[in-house]
Amino acid sequence: MTKFTRLIFKNLLRSKRRTVLTVLSIAVSLFIFAVLVSLPTFANQMLADTTSSVRLISRTKMGFGYPLPEAYKLKIATIPHVVAVAPLVIYGGIYHEASDQFPSVATEAEEIDVGAPA
Repeated sequence: MTKFTRLIFKNLLRSKRRTVLTVLSIAVSLFIFAVLVSLPTFANQMLADTTSSVRLISRTKMGFGYPLPEAYKLKIATIPHVVAVAPLVIYGGIYHEASDQFPSVATEAEEIDVGAPA
């Protein structure tokens, strides 16, 4: 066994570029294999996290800036498995000056915490 290991190391050091490229190609192929093997598990975990969400947002075709009619609150609340309905109001906030604007969202705290998981 000793003479074969000596022969292997002698040939490995004979062409350093070939040795480095061989090691790199094996490392890259192992990395790709590990990523492809773990991809289904990662995808299942992402889907499980997504499906555990209990909050949905409904909006008009025009966008978030336009609220739904007030009558829709009762219609949505009567849908089976709906725990609570909390309307949101989106408006533009100003920090110090009119040029420092940011979007803000307001709602009733008592209504938004009703369906929150513990």
